Amino acid sequence: MRPPNTKSEPEELSEQVRLLKEKIELLNQKLEQITIS
Repeated sequence: MRPPNTKSEPEELSEQVRLLKEKIELLNQKLEQITIS
C-alpha cells in the first residue's frame, strides 16, 4: 500500500525525475569507463 500523499503530485514527480537523472549520470559514467578500457 502506498502511504498517503503528503507532497503535492508535481513535487513528487520532480523528485522522481531528479533521482532518475542521478541514476542516468551514474550509468553514463560506468559506460564511459567501460568504453575507455
